[in-house]
Amino acid sequence: MHSHNHVEPGEACPDCGMERKTIDTIPAKALTEDEVESLTESDAIHLAKPISLMKGSVMPGVDDSAWAAEDIIIATESGARVLSLEEGHGWVVDIEEPLACDCCTPKEHGHNLWLDATEMLKKGVEEMTDNDPLVNDDDVMRWPAENML
Repeated sequence: MHSHNHVEPGEACPDCGMERKTIDTIPAKALTEDEVESLTESDAIHLAKPISLMKGSVMPGVDDSAWAAEDIIIATESGARVLSLEEGHGWVVDIEEPLACDCCTPKEHGHNLWLDATEMLKKGVEEMTDNDPLVNDDDVMRWPAENML
């Protein structure tokens, strides 16, 4: 599993061919916990989870008391995807893991990617912020899958 955030939205990765598709069916804004959960109301989406949640007070366009996500996981019949909110593009596929076996359900496959993506994103954020304590400050940022890792 590797991130494709080095590839421009709408273009394909030169190494593996994965296209960074823009997902127009999700509003181009940070999503609250309830909005992420509501994505599963679609018959096509088996699982939708926020990878990290930030307090609205540090996110533009989000109510100060709300928690919202700019990175989410969705699982469908065909596989699981990490979607990232990118300014000027909306929600873009960053990681795509096809469901290539009968060993798990789409929901289980998505759950596994959710755990892996949480670990990868948290490590990346810690490195980018030079281990800034805010990354682990539960009043500013939460990692919903963290207690399952």
